[in-house]
Amino acid sequence: MIRLRRTVPLVVALAASCVAASAAQAAYTIRIQGTSDLTDSGLYANNIQNQFLSSPYDKGVGDTLQYTAVGTGKAISNAEAGLADAIVVHSPVLEKGFVSAGYSYEPLGRSLFYNDYVIVGPKSDPAHVATNDPNNAVGAFEAIAAEGATNGDASFVSRNDASGTNTQEETMWGQTTGVPIQLAANRPTGNTTLFQPEGTGGAGTYPAWYVFSGLTQGANVEATDTCAASLAPDGGCYTITDLGTFTYLKQTDPSAVSNLMVVSQNNSASAPGGVTELVNPFHAYILNPVDPATGGAYPNGTTPNAAAATLLLNFLTGATNGSSTVGKTDNSPVFQNSLAGYLAPPQVFTSSAFAALNPTVPAKGTVVHVAAHGTVTVSATLSYAVPQPTGTSPLIIGMPYTFEQSVNAGKAWTVIGTGTSNSSGVATATTKKVSSGQTVEIQLVMPTYDDSAFATQFSPNTDIAAFGTIQSP
Repeated sequence: MIRLRRTVPLVVALAASCVAASAAQAAYTIRIQGTSDLTDSGLYANNIQNQFLSSPYDKGVGDTLQYTAVGTGKAISNAEAGLADAIVVHSPVLEKGFVSAGYSYEPLGRSLFYNDYVIVGPKSDPAHVATNDPNNAVGAFEAIAAEGATNGDASFVSRNDASGTNTQEETMWGQTTGVPIQLAANRPTGNTTLFQPEGTGGAGTYPAWYVFSGLTQGANVEATDTCAASLAPDGGCYTITDLGTFTYLKQTDPSAVSNLMVVSQNNSASAPGGVTELVNPFHAYILNPVDPATGGAYPNGTTPNAAAATLLLNFLTGATNGSSTVGKTDNSPVFQNSLAGYLAPPQVFTSSAFAALNPTVPAKGTVVHVAAHGTVTVSATLSYAVPQPTGTSPLIIGMPYTFEQSVNAGKAWTVIGTGTSNSSGVATATTKKVSSGQTVEIQLVMPTYDDSAFATQFSPNTDIAAFGTIQSP
């Protein structure tokens, strides 16, 4: 069920405008606690850091970025101790507690992008995962467990660090059949959905084939590749990682993963968890300047800089604050637009800060000819970028929108229609009459909107590139 938070756009916009003014007073080092996936895939250094420093969001401010790469659980706990202005994480089960406890400055976090988890293992593949379970991640876990228990020549290397990847792994152990499991020792208080394999000694023990590295994403993959006897005496090391990190290592340091291959990915609809089982969504949050636990300063005595963090998140999403008509500043979503090409082909990262538009009328890249003084009906079908639990990307129903047209190459815009997307997810409007010789550009303005599936929100956006143009001879 999609919930529209009608008060969010105004509250956030006003707060952002107030804090942005203070941010401009002096340069600041924005402290980011974030998942190691971003550094180990190269995405932080190659696309975030350099792009932000040259973006309109940092122009005239001179802020710099300080990124601490840890697991999601550690990023959240560090932030709650006062060590961050913003966090970038990828574990909805952990993020919900962060938001509900009041640590998020905005009512919800922001959806950024997603990639996929993959299971990697030795090229010898003693558990025969690539043959029997290439598109069944839970089946792969069961096969690794069975091979390790029966023949002692397969191991699973767990990060065991409450990271996003680790919580995904522990969710999947809970979906297995025939594998003795226990509630995960590192689960959040009260959680009953995260599990680890249980050893023959009962609760609190682990089977010999299930080993802990305690490492970050890239380092864990490299340890799995080495599969040293000191880590995994039984050998045959497998693990779960994100596709971005594994692809980046393959492209930049092939020797680091020379013994590994992807053995299971792209979960099938018939497998446990369905096609969304391995979807890996990333979200960002601004820290509340007031520690909700104390009502004052954070434990380390600092006050998170919400102003600077807002600039950073506006860059990550390219938010335009849903402003319309003449005089708006359109900060193009440079980072979001760069994601599709990073490490591709094939595509590894998919942007998800905004609703997806598919199809659009007129279609992107096309020119529609209309008689002088004629009109054209324009439309877009709105859907989620991140696949949802149904296995598809459902339509977005009831999302407010504004259509605008420009006849002077975007120098000024005129509203031609407003409404909410209908039961088919369609937003539509009719252009004003097109004069002879005019070329009309169309844009769809969308506000901040609650993406309830992950307790985060779409960012405000103005989408021009998704539409073709209209011309009158």
